[in-house]
Amino acid sequence: MEPRLALLARPGPHLERYLSAREGLAQVDSAATVAQFLELLRRRAYQGLLIDIPTQIKASDSQAVKDELAVILRRFPTARLNWRPDGGAVSVLVLGASTAGDYTLSDFIENQCAQFHGAPARSNQRIELHLHLLLHRAPPGGAEAGQPTVTHNLSPGGCFIITGDPWDLGARAWITLPELPAMGAIQVEVRWAQPWGQTRRLPGIGVRFLDLGPEQAQQIAGLLGL
Repeated sequence: MEPRLALLARPGPHLERYLSAREGLAQVDSAATVAQFLELLRRRAYQGLLIDIPTQIKASDSQAVKDELAVILRRFPTARLNWRPDGGAVSVLVLGASTAGDYTLSDFIENQCAQFHGAPARSNQRIELHLHLLLHRAPPGGAEAGQPTVTHNLSPGGCFIITGDPWDLGARAWITLPELPAMGAIQVEVRWAQPWGQTRRLPGIGVRFLDLGPEQAQQIAGLLGL
């Protein structure tokens, strides 16, 4: 049976060229936006992902949606595609490949996708997980030692940090995890805050991870069992 792939590409010549190139190799479901693409991945299992580079670069989806895509791309065989109408061949860049170039769509599908047992992608729903961390208002390494605290929950895209200190929405911060020193500092953005003493809810801040490196994203996915 042909493997089933998900393709992110806007309607037009690029999409038509990719669909033509995969004929006889794979079944393909396509989506025009990142949000629609993520919905495809949640609904059914895929054995590989195809990403049209111009569509991804020009996507108008929210940053949170783009961050979720970045995490999910690391869980599947993924190829980024491009095509110049005057060039003919589809350019294939395989995510995580040890060497650049010399890949064809056929190579990617037969060597990476055919043996991959896919599953529907989980959403960015947070799970309760308590990790010791240091919360910094400036990049670590300066005079500030950081506030010792813990997470209340965690997702691939962010976490909730217990703290009684006031924080402004949109503020940048940095977190370090003493239990995972190899992960290094992670820059975060405050997306919402629960002030201390105003309700019976846990005080703290909900943050979004910014610019996660591949190894950091993999370690977070490992903590979540993904």
